[in-house]
Amino acid sequence: MNPLDKPAQEFMSKSFCLIDSEKTVLDAVECMAEKGVDSAIITEGEKPVGVITERDILYKVVLKKFDPSKVKLREIMSTPIIKVSPETPLREALKIMAEKNIRRILVVEDDRVLGVITLKASLCILHIKRLEKQKQPENWLQKHIEEVTTDVIERFEDLLKEIGE
Repeated sequence: MNPLDKPAQEFMSKSFCLIDSEKTVLDAVECMAEKGVDSAIITEGEKPVGVITERDILYKVVLKKFDPSKVKLREIMSTPIIKVSPETPLREALKIMAEKNIRRILVVEDDRVLGVITLKASLCILHIKRLEKQKQPENWLQKHIEEVTTDVIERFEDLLKEIGE
């Protein structure tokens, strides 16, 4: 089966930050740092209502010199939430992301966030699956790294010779 036809839930990260819209940007940054993620899902009650990203924080708070301990998340969150169901094919999720010009999409079931699909992670997974299909020899990666390293070293030595002349 083509990986693009597999359900979104197979590509989602289950590591995400849920935080209430009345909390501050500083609270969100702490949550994001703790979870090791670059965005936070903003909720009202249990329901997801918005998203903020590192870029939102930089452009909407830091650049404007606002105090992150005073800015409420509801003030800077992006809405509406763009979401797919767990069964949505990855192909459709990526298409929605392209059409909406977004880098992440929520996987939601009954207003409950199950995970987040990021464009970067999806592309990495697809690339790995493509490489796996190529059935490379067992040590192909090591050989590739050695070839690239040798090439880089040779080019660097040539550059040093040119500089020395």
